[in-house]
This record gives sequence, C-alpha cells and structure tokens, in this order.
Amino acid sequence: MRPLAPLLVLMLILAGCDGGQQATAPANAPAPPPAPAAVSTPAGRAIERRLALTLQFPEGALAGAFQAHGAACALPACEIIESSYSTNAPYGHPGALLRLRVQPAALEALLAKVTSTGAVATRSETAEDLTAPTLDVTARLEAQRALRERLRAVLQRNPDMPIADLLAWEREFARVQGEIEGAESQLRALQLRTGMVAVALTYRAQEAQPSRPHWLQPITDQLRDAHRILARSAGAMLGLAIALLPWLPLAWLGWLGLRRFRRWRAGLKATTSA
Repeated sequence: MRPLAPLLVLMLILAGCDGGQQATAPANAPAPPPAPAAVSTPAGRAIERRLALTLQFPEGALAGAFQAHGAACALPACEIIESSYSTNAPYGHPGALLRLRVQPAALEALLAKVTSTGAVATRSETAEDLTAPTLDVTARLEAQRALRERLRAVLQRNPDMPIADLLAWEREFARVQGEIEGAESQLRALQLRTGMVAVALTYRAQEAQPSRPHWLQPITDQLRDAHRILARSAGAMLGLAIALLPWLPLAWLGWLGLRRFRRWRAGLKATTSA
C-alpha cells in the first residue's frame, strides 16, 4: 500500500486546486446547461381505432337517415370529418358517406342510434399502434424545449454581445421555436387520433326484390338496361363517324384516281386490240 500513498496525495492536491478554481470563478461566467427534462411516457399504449359500417336502407328512407345521423353527431363528443350524398343518377340508386370522430364514451350510444334505423350489411374494425411515433415526437419536443431554455439563458446573460452574434443567436432561437411548434402540432394530431374513434358510415339503398321468376331476371335486366345499351352503341357509332370524317376527302380522291386508272387501262386495251 505504501507505493500508492504518494499517488493518492497527488490526486487530493489536484482535486483541491480544481475546487479552489471553481470557488473563485467570476459571477458572470456562463452556467452549465441544464440537463434535458425526462421524456414522459404516456400510460398504456397509443392505439388508433377505426370502425367502418355499411348500412342499407329503403331508397325512400336513406336521405332522412343520413341527415338524422349527421345531426346526432354533436361536439365535443362527436365531430364530422366528411359528409357526402350522391343520387347516382345513371343507376338510379342514391348513396352517402359519413366520416366521424367519436369519443369512446359516446361510441356505443351513436352506434345504437345508427343501427336502429338501418340494416348493417358489413362491419369492420381495425387498430393501429401509434405508440412509437408518439414517443418519438414527445422526445423531440422535450429536447427542443430544453434547447430553447438554454438559448434563452445565453441571451439573458449576454445582453451586450455584438450585433452579429446577437442576430445569430436569435435566428437559432427562432428556428428552435419553429421546430417546437411543429412538434406540438404533430403531438396534438396524434393525441386526437388516439383519443377518438374514427367511424366511417357508408349508406346504400336496398334493391327491391323481384316479383317475377328468377329465371326471367337476366331478360328483365337487359330490357331495363336497353336504353343505356342503345345509348352506348349510338355513342360508339358517332365516335367512329367523327374519327373517319377527316379521311373522307382522301377516300374520295382515291376513288376518282382509281376510276381514271381503269378508264385509261380500258382505252389502252382497246387501242392494242385494234
């Protein structure tokens, strides 16, 4: 142990010198930057739920049900994201689409109201785990906030720095502030997606059951669609006529040339035989 004694004494002397230097440091010396704040992990996992329903209604009741369901969605428990209604005139069957964001506590009541007025044709539920993106955005936000505080402390401790340095520090502060605002927007969007359920309601009209025998159904379908078939055929013929119209003068000139050629050939044969 004796050979180690001088080494221990030397280390204690150096440590004392360092402590003295720290004690005599000037008051206006820049303080060490604060440690970044710990990232707060949300309780549980951040899951986005999606629910899609296809509802069938009698053709006369579809529009009324669509309007009633839209009126039943009221803030803050429910929010309408997209609403569209189409009469689908070429086929004669209306349809509608309603996209909502619903709080989980209000979801069952809304679904009970929706399914009580229409038949559910299809139902699908999906979920997406957004825990990793949420933690990533939260970590970046905490780091940028800590950097902003360090920049603010530097600007407050050195109010008399040169103008060029001051502008550079303020540009960096503005850049960090912009990144903070962008991260906050991303975090709010993720929290909105995971805090509410995305519901998509598709409305379709029920087709009337045919009263005639099913073996006549193909014939009745063709007769019912006869006007559309005739219209498509007439449109195709009209398109062909328009496409051939620029070539009619060339065809006429070719026909005249062919007639003259035949006359010249017939005259040449008559002259030869004579």
